[in-house]
Amino acid sequence: MICRVCGSETSICLTVADNAQQVSRLYNEPYNKKGISLDLYRCNKCNHYQIEDVNESDYYDDYLMTASYSEKMQSHQKSQVNELFYLSNKSNNFLEIGCGDGNFLILAKEVFTEVIGIEPSKAFYLECCKKGLNVINEYLTKDIKLNVKFSVFASRQVFEHLSNPFETLDAIFPLLNEGAVGLIEVPNAQKMLAENRYFDLFSDHLNYFTPQSLCALAEKCNFNVIKIQESFGGDYLEIYLRKKTTIQSLNDKKIKDLQFIKTKSREYRKVSAWGAGAKAQSILTAIGLDLELKYIFDSDPHKHNKYICNSSALIVPPSIEKICSNDLIILFAVSYQDEIISLLKNNYNFQGYVMSLEGEPCILKI
Repeated sequence: MICRVCGSETSICLTVADNAQQVSRLYNEPYNKKGISLDLYRCNKCNHYQIEDVNESDYYDDYLMTASYSEKMQSHQKSQVNELFYLSNKSNNFLEIGCGDGNFLILAKEVFTEVIGIEPSKAFYLECCKKGLNVINEYLTKDIKLNVKFSVFASRQVFEHLSNPFETLDAIFPLLNEGAVGLIEVPNAQKMLAENRYFDLFSDHLNYFTPQSLCALAEKCNFNVIKIQESFGGDYLEIYLRKKTTIQSLNDKKIKDLQFIKTKSREYRKVSAWGAGAKAQSILTAIGLDLELKYIFDSDPHKHNKYICNSSALIVPPSIEKICSNDLIILFAVSYQDEIISLLKNNYNFQGYVMSLEGEPCILKI
C-alpha cells in the first residue's frame, strides 16, 4: 500500500484476526457476523499506520453514532471550542467538517458569529435540522460552494475514516481566510500500539495517526502546526493548525516596510522615534538619510546625548515636553511596543500618533 499521508511505500507490520466490521451499524433484531482479518500497514517515512478500505461506498450515508450524551465528552468539546476561540483571537465564521449530531456546533455558536457544518450522513443532517443548525448534507470536496470564508474550522473523529485525508484537508484550505486556525482530532494510534489496545482496531478506521504522521499531513497541506497534544485520557490526538499566510520574502518585506516608513512619516510635521538599539540601527542604515527625526527617545541612560549611525537626531531621555512636541513617534523598539505605548499614554500624556512596525506596519492613534 501507498501511505495516505506522504505517498511513500508501506509494509505490513501486524495482522490481526477476528476484527469487527462496520462497528457503527446497529440492527433491529439479533444479528451475527464473523470478524475479518486486517493487515496493519506502517509507513517508515512518516510513521503513519493504515488498513485497506473494506467498507461499502454508502456506509456513512445513514451513519448515526455519537458520544455527545456523555458529560465528560461535553466538557471535552467545550474546552476545544474555547481553545479555538482563544487561538483565533476573534469572534468570526466557524466551519465544522463532519459535524455529526451538531453538539459541537451548538457550543461553537456561543462564541462564533456564523457557524456552519458539513455532514454526509442523512440521519445526522436531519438531527441538526431539528436543532436549527445550518448544515450542508454532502461530502466535502473541492467542488463545494460556500458563500463565505472561515477564520476557524474543526474536524473531530473524521480523518481516521477517510480514504484520502490529504484530499480532504487540501479542500479545506481554500475555504479559509489568511491565518485561519483549525483543530483536527483523531484516535491516538500511539496509545493503541503502546498498550496493545486490540479493541481500537476495526474496519471503520482506515487511518491510525501518530503525532509524526498528523504533523506531516498538516505540513503537506500548507498549515503551520501550533501545537499537538494527547487528550481525553490519551485516547485522542489533537492538532491545532494555522493556515500559512501568503509567502513573502524577507527582502520584499524590508522594501515594503521602508517605503511605508518614508511615505507615512512625510505626512507629519514633527516626527521622532523611540528606541536606540539594534533594530533602530538596522532600519536607519537601510533607510539612509530619507528620514528626518527630531529626537530618538530611549530609557537607557548610557545612550543619552549620543547618535545612531545614519541619523542626526540626538538620543534623549523621554520627557513630557519633548514627547508632546511631536505629531508622530516611530516605534523602533518593536519588542517593547506595548510598554512604550502605555508609557506614552499614561506617563507622558501623548495624544498624537505612533507608527507600529510589528507585523504589518500601521499608524495608531493615542
